[in-house]
Amino acid sequence: MNTLTHRPAPPASRPNAPATAPVVRGRPIAAVLLAAAVAALAGIVSQLMDTWADEHLFATWVALWAVVFAGSLFLAGTAQRMGQRVMARLDAWGQHRAQARAAARARRFAQTERTARPH
Repeated sequence: MNTLTHRPAPPASRPNAPATAPVVRGRPIAAVLLAAAVAALAGIVSQLMDTWADEHLFATWVALWAVVFAGSLFLAGTAQRMGQRVMARLDAWGQHRAQARAAARARRFAQTERTARPH
């Protein structure tokens, strides 16, 4: 027996469903900030542990990696917030520059219109 089942077409847009996933801006900047902070922390810890590194090389290596992982965990949120703030400021700066360029263009256009119009 061959039967066709007709299903209604899904609605184009559901009012309760979000249209797109929220965009998290500043991730690349946050990654760079996190890498820089963890590298600085690892450098400081390496300098502090350098005095007893010769005797306990494996313990020093484990402690250094523990500091790197813990620093990554503790500083990730801060780096993400800083990256978002940097992106917001860059966006605001870019908007300000675009508005300034548009105003300058409008002034030039008005100036050329005034000079080109016969009196």
